[in-house]
Amino acid sequence: MDGKTESVDREHVVLGMAAGLGAFFMFSIMVVFARLLSANHSVIEIAFYRNLIGCMPFLFVVFVLGRRHILELNTKPYLVGIRAVLGSVSLVTTFFAYSLMPLADTTALLFTSSLLIPVLAVVILKETVGPYRWFAVAVGFALAVTYPSAGNIGGGGFMVIHLADGNNITIDFREKAPLSAHRDMYLNEAGEFVPELSQEGTTSAGVPGSVAGLIFALEKDVKSGRDMQFKLSTSSGAVFVGTLNSGQQSG
Repeated sequence: MDGKTESVDREHVVLGMAAGLGAFFMFSIMVVFARLLSANHSVIEIAFYRNLIGCMPFLFVVFVLGRRHILELNTKPYLVGIRAVLGSVSLVTTFFAYSLMPLADTTALLFTSSLLIPVLAVVILKETVGPYRWFAVAVGFALAVTYPSAGNIGGGGFMVIHLADGNNITIDFREKAPLSAHRDMYLNEAGEFVPELSQEGTTSAGVPGSVAGLIFALEKDVKSGRDMQFKLSTSSGAVFVGTLNSGQQSG
């Protein structure tokens, strides 16, 4: 990869991170407003006007800019309909949850949705996940909460898997430095190391890998027996990149 291509890719990553952070920020503001409005309005009213106003930019694109082709559904329109219904119901139930519980507690609860994705992959997409992998991932998430010093949700770790065919797999999901990190970020102007910069504040934080690694352990690609990278967007909008390394059993 030449320098120009690498620079373009880096710009795309930065733009993607900025878009993700902006989306989560606006979603957070929307949730706060929904919580405030729930004191005097029903969640049905809040969800209705949210969807009504949200449709206006798309109506402008379709009828003013003439992009009517986006209304055409050439493949599986029923799935689009089902998704729309589920999205509307989930929006109402989400606002209802925020009206009843503290924002922090409800947000933490909603992030458990990533645990349901592998279950739906088994039920709907008919992907195969063995009981041992389910158990290992469940224990990993439990320990991340009950024994955080061993690798918590905000950190990372390793997972070593021995398959029945004799293949040994290692998943590396240690936390990574953020994209803006550089070699001298913990030095002062005199070039001296400042311990506090690596221990306190935003410069001490990395991109967590625990959730990405444990969720990836349930994916079918884990059994492919080939070296590869896996990615997962985190709740902060950053993208975690981990590695899968495979090798045959020795001896």
